[in-house]
Amino acid sequence: MSTNIKSTPDLRMIPLGLFSIGVGLFIVGGEFIGGPGVGAYIAFGLFTAGIGALITGYWAFRADNIFGGVAQSIIGAFFISFAMYDWLFYSSAKDPYADLAWGAAAAAIVVGMIAFASFKASIPRLASVTLLGLFLFLVFLWAANAFHSMTMLLVSGVIAILTAIMAWIGGLIRLLASL
Repeated sequence: MSTNIKSTPDLRMIPLGLFSIGVGLFIVGGEFIGGPGVGAYIAFGLFTAGIGALITGYWAFRADNIFGGVAQSIIGAFFISFAMYDWLFYSSAKDPYADLAWGAAAAAIVVGMIAFASFKASIPRLASVTLLGLFLFLVFLWAANAFHSMTMLLVSGVIAILTAIMAWIGGLIRLLASL
């Protein structure tokens, strides 16, 4: 028997995803605005954010939340990719600025599409705003690396920290709503 009634999506995984993304963005933002000695931890923060987002994505798929599964999985993969590049290839790269510019551009395009779609999806608004902030961060990161602009890097750092704070607030609100 077929029915047209859609089940309510399971959103219990949202706090994990938002908290994870917030950690990665906060550490990266701190590095970009000149935070004290976080350079060694940037890949650690990105890897932590990536693993958390991937777990969230897998959980979302299992809960039949296709949008959450796609969004969190791809964002987790991006975070892990940037971490692995930072750990393994950055120091020996011929032109790391060009590498990061291309990576940030590709990530920005995909995250921008996800952010655009998020305003139609039935997810908390702060999650949509976090995705938009992540998109803006990636755009400014691309500009900073493509044009060798320290000002753009500083702006991307500020956007990253503000987006991390929004992600944490959104995760906390969703966590408290589930209690």
